[in-house]
Amino acid sequence: MDPLDLKRSIVLAAILGFMIVSATIPFHQYVKGPCFTRPGAVWSLSRNGAGQITTGWERNYFNPGAPRLLMQVERPDIIEVHFMPNLYDGAYVEIGDTIAFIESTQGSVRQTILKAELDLNQSEYKALGAGAREEDIKVALAELTLAQAAFKAFIPERDRVKSLFESGLIADSVLQATKGQYDVLEAEVVIAEANVKALEAGARPADLDVAQQEIELTKRTLDGSESLLGQKKVIIAPLSGEVRFRGDPEELIRIEMRDTLALFVSIPEATSSLLELGQEMDVMLSADKVAQRTCKLFRIDFGRPDLMGANAIGLLDNSDRTLQPGMTGQVSLSIGRTTLFSGLRAKFRF
Repeated sequence: MDPLDLKRSIVLAAILGFMIVSATIPFHQYVKGPCFTRPGAVWSLSRNGAGQITTGWERNYFNPGAPRLLMQVERPDIIEVHFMPNLYDGAYVEIGDTIAFIESTQGSVRQTILKAELDLNQSEYKALGAGAREEDIKVALAELTLAQAAFKAFIPERDRVKSLFESGLIADSVLQATKGQYDVLEAEVVIAEANVKALEAGARPADLDVAQQEIELTKRTLDGSESLLGQKKVIIAPLSGEVRFRGDPEELIRIEMRDTLALFVSIPEATSSLLELGQEMDVMLSADKVAQRTCKLFRIDFGRPDLMGANAIGLLDNSDRTLQPGMTGQVSLSIGRTTLFSGLRAKFRF
């Protein structure tokens, strides 16, 4: 065979072999994008402009439906927040740790008033149960005697005015004024007699029942006030994480989860449909001692104003806490398999 023909045959065979291989051998496709890390969850304690204390999640990638508002002191009050002495910027707290106490001026004043009311109700109940004192009965008898004497002394005056009216010497208005004064003195006698009888008979069962009910009502109100104040007095850490004091008069403190970081990856929006939740992501972070890490795709966000395209979010294990929020790097995600020929054609558009 002619050497030139031999070379042509070899080149032709190589081209045919390449076409066969590129059309049949699977080719893995990947998309790469820049990334950065954030705390997996952030909880904050703030004081708003109205002087209220609010606590809630700034973000929580483990539970996007977590309540943003956990506690609010709704009534107008003077509130003081006292943090635990072992709390400092950068300290690590465990879930359930006490991080602060709240002192409520209005709540304390309300408790003092309720305790005074309870003491008064109990004293009145004891007085009713013990019956009237002998001194009280003597005073009531003296008041009755005075009322009777004043009434009897006014009877002649009433008769005199009545006689003058019948003789036509005085006007009807004078007679009516006299009758009114007579009725008042008679009523004072009736009231004094009833007071003496009540003191001599002692407290009625109905009066004791009413007094006992007032005591029970005040106790329940006081217990409810102490319970409510107790719930708002202690602030418990809702997650384990690192403490950050903000130096802001309104946002007082944050707790950032560091054991798990949220990894944000910027990807072309057109490739988002090719990704599957739960698939692995190859992570390479700057200033990381580990050359490459892996995490699973947790969620895909669209339309965030701070990043272009879509955002693939993964949860990155950081149990050794060697990684920090704000670290940047690059992530590679598989978007499926195709043939080498199809991949080259899509890449060079031929």
